[in-house]
Amino acid sequence: MCGQWKNSARDYGTVSKCLHWVVALCVVAMVPLGFSLSFLEGEDKNLALAIHKSLGVIVLGVVVLRILWRLYSRPPQLPVLWAPVVKTIAAMNHRLLYLLTLGMPLSGWAMSSAFGKAVIVPGWGALPMLVAKNLPLALALKEAHAVGGFILTGLVTLHVTAALYHGLILKDGVMKRML
Repeated sequence: MCGQWKNSARDYGTVSKCLHWVVALCVVAMVPLGFSLSFLEGEDKNLALAIHKSLGVIVLGVVVLRILWRLYSRPPQLPVLWAPVVKTIAAMNHRLLYLLTLGMPLSGWAMSSAFGKAVIVPGWGALPMLVAKNLPLALALKEAHAVGGFILTGLVTLHVTAALYHGLILKDGVMKRML
């Protein structure tokens, strides 16, 4: 991942690549953990939930850094030859990924707070409660968080599929920009 720190007109820089891959790896770990919580019990569930919450805090922090970095170092432009509809779909998918990678950790944190459970980050301790204990709100947030998880899974699948299509079939250099 050596090279330029900032993004260029054609390629992502080292900082963008590192931030992207930290979020990607966390999300790839978090989604199955989140879905598995319905099937786990006891200490297995507690451990999976603790890891899921810790990764969520990391994602929240790194996505905030990504947004700030993106304001400082604009991303490369999409290829000129792409059809306008393809550019629109790509831009919408990226915006929705940002929205969900911010919204999912926040909704999970709010849900934990509404259930009266602190989000504990190893080495930091408990994060502040976002809302007061409120079971109806907790259940609504739990539902929203689950639906968001399915939507995030779909968006990530679309994102990865498009990257692989560009890298393996079109071989147009688009996937290489983030590797």
